[in-house]
This record gives sequence, structure tokens and C-alpha cells, in this order.
Amino acid sequence: MTSALTLNTGAQMPILGLGTWKVAILAGYRHIDGAYAYKNEEEVGAAVHAMIDQGVVKREELFIVSKIECHPYVTQEKLINFCHSKGITVTAYSPLGSPDRPWAKPGDPSLLEDPKIRAIADKYKKTAAQVFDFKLSKEDMNTIMSFNRNWRIIRIEQ
Repeated sequence: MTSALTLNTGAQMPILGLGTWKVAILAGYRHIDGAYAYKNEEEVGAAVHAMIDQGVVKREELFIVSKIECHPYVTQEKLINFCHSKGITVTAYSPLGSPDRPWAKPGDPSLLEDPKIRAIADKYKKTAAQVFDFKLSKEDMNTIMSFNRNWRIIRIEQ
């Protein structure tokens, strides 16, 4: 698996991000993920500034991203295609469908339990989660894309 993405600026952004900013930076992470739903922009900003002020990291070494909810049940194809057309790298929130989310309701779909995902996993001798960790055939990608139902896991209230 690739460890970094090349951005339109030529910079190499690590594909693995961690959302616990200060601890992440101290541990060597340079890709800090965020999302509007976290409502912690001020805390993240303060922690990042503290790490820069202490000389732990330079701002140009950090990639601070905001995520789009994107998984097979809400594929966001138009948005992702638009972003790619503008040279914007997309980071997904909940790409595995957040199976352990505490607000799940009985009857909510479970991506990692879906028989089609399990069949793809079995085909490649992988776990259901690992289906999203390597390159799939066009047929398998089409199967996954067919799950789209514009169903959101996260409900964001303004």
C-alpha cells in the first residue's frame, strides 16, 4: 500500500492521519485529520500552534485536512470527481461505515457484514476491512459502488 499521496503542489502527504493532534504530532504524525462534526477547530489550532512554537514541527511539514463523509453507502461521486478535477485530494470520513458507532440503530446497514463485501474479501483471502486496503478489479469496484444509497452515518446539526 502507498504510504503517501502526491498533491498538486508536489508535496507528499502521508495517507495515514491521526485525529489527536498534539499527541499525533509528538508521535511523528504529520497528517492531522479533522471534521466539522468534531467541533474542535480551536483546540486543534491551539495545539498545532503550540507544537510549532515549541519547535517540534514546522507548519509546512503538516497536512491538516477536513474530511467528507464517503463510504460505499454515500459515495459522493460528483463531489469527488469535482475535487479531483481541481487537483484536490479527498480524505474520507468513515470509509468503513463506522461499524462501532454508538448511535447506530437496529436495522442500519453494516458495511463490513454485507454479503457482497464478504464475498470480495473471500475472493482475495482478506478480511472485510482489508477489501478497502488494496487495488480491486473494476468489477469489484462496480459492486462496491452499487451500494450507494445516499445514506449518511453522521447527522450533522447546525
